[in-house]
Amino acid sequence: MFLSHFLFVDLLIGLTIISAPVQGSLVWVYTPASKVLLQPYPGESFTIYCFTDNSSHDSLSFKLNSQTLSTNDNITIETVPLPSHAGKQLQLTINAFGMATAGILTCQAHSDGSVIQEINESITGQNYSLSIAGFLIEGHTESLHCRFYSPGRNASGYTWRGRSNNSQEFVLLAGNSSVLNVNFSLIFDEYSCEVSVTPTNFKLTTNRTVTAYFIPKLTANSTIASTVLIGESITLHCSITGTDLKYTWSRQDGVPLSSLKALTLHNVCYTSTGLYRCTASSLAGNESQIHYLTVQGIPSSPVITDAVTSPGSLVLRVRTMYPGDTNIRFIVNVTNVSDGSIISSTTHHFDNYQSNDIVNIDISIPNGGSVSVSIVTINQYGASDNIIQVFTIDPIFSTTVSIITTSVTASLSASISTTTGSIITNTPTSTPQTVDRSGLSSGAIAGITISIFIILIVFIILFALQHLCLRKKYKKSASDKEVTALGNTLSIPSASNEVYAAIVNVQENVAYSQRHTITAANPPTGSSTTPAVYETIIF
Repeated sequence: MFLSHFLFVDLLIGLTIISAPVQGSLVWVYTPASKVLLQPYPGESFTIYCFTDNSSHDSLSFKLNSQTLSTNDNITIETVPLPSHAGKQLQLTINAFGMATAGILTCQAHSDGSVIQEINESITGQNYSLSIAGFLIEGHTESLHCRFYSPGRNASGYTWRGRSNNSQEFVLLAGNSSVLNVNFSLIFDEYSCEVSVTPTNFKLTTNRTVTAYFIPKLTANSTIASTVLIGESITLHCSITGTDLKYTWSRQDGVPLSSLKALTLHNVCYTSTGLYRCTASSLAGNESQIHYLTVQGIPSSPVITDAVTSPGSLVLRVRTMYPGDTNIRFIVNVTNVSDGSIISSTTHHFDNYQSNDIVNIDISIPNGGSVSVSIVTINQYGASDNIIQVFTIDPIFSTTVSIITTSVTASLSASISTTTGSIITNTPTSTPQTVDRSGLSSGAIAGITISIFIILIVFIILFALQHLCLRKKYKKSASDKEVTALGNTLSIPSASNEVYAAIVNVQENVAYSQRHTITAANPPTGSSTTPAVYETIIF
């Protein structure tokens, strides 16, 4: 702020009248603001005056840091005209304060070319602070604060401006408020706050790119699957963008790992398989991404988790530590413990096998016995160590027993034909029964014994009849002499007392067997029985 010479003369006359300097003194003359302005801001202008009323002082001059000052682009030195009786006054104006104009200012009074008096004043820069505080959060209305401090100086007004992508600035707010409320829907790349400072209304400006916190967003899938060979290294990247993000990595068991955007695992092993979570967070929120890592390589030895045995069969529940989505084979060799002979060698193939999946392996061992089962797991990288385990298997009972209990209906009706003199014997009928493989009862055993005994007697009688027929062949024709044991009728002209006694004996035995009929147990489910075929004999 510049004062006109005329106004200053009036002011100086008023000051002289109020407080006239001592006769012959050399003094600095201050305006109400000039004392404060001895500590100007960079770029601020100020004016100071040197006055003398000593008539012996021919002239006045200024020095800065012992260097004589003269008018130039940055400094203006002018003599203020005063009445001759009032004295002399020299005006110094610094147009834009800077470090080059800081230091000790000296005013000298000259007489006959010599310096007869001088006074000094210190000019230093003004300390101050001006900043914009605050941040923006996506989806929120936030406040920016213009903070100003300077000893002895005050802010008289604020002007807020905004600029996007180096475009023209827009005035957002002008007035006495140091606070700017910003809706996130309309934000700028850069904000500026201009402060008007008393007493000169000097303008101080600060610019700042305000941090805008955007809600973290995924730039890839929320779940990413990765594979790596055992012993190698792999880097997992957290594909999340945002502002001033902080990253944290953790395993599925909650163990914290890295705080960087990328996680690198070296010399991975099977235990490295699993879930890795990356979380990116800021003041606007947080977002997570899942990485599922699969370590591939030679599978571990299989583990038999359960075994179910039944006659002739063995079912094993087996798993192996093989991380990954791939194909795998279980080779199962079964040998006889007693002699080491190979019973079977089978390969069981499984697609899309996951680590520790449990699979069922069915093994057929029809003859049973003590067997040794060896299992090896194979994939495209190699074979695991084998495991061997011994099992005892019951054999399969393949058939049921069919017997004849001879419900012999003793219709050995002997009829003696008076015409032909023949004896007619009806054929006994038999009903087959079944016995399951669990064993025979004592009644069944007795029935079997009796049946065998009766069959022997029948054959003896048949033999005796054939012998008698041969002795009496002269009484009958050739057609009446034929004896058929497998279903044809045997005709005999007459029967002696011995034959009749034998027939009666057979009937008694048949009656005895009918009083002890054997009922066998029901056959097992899924089995079938077929009765034996025996001859039907007709007398």
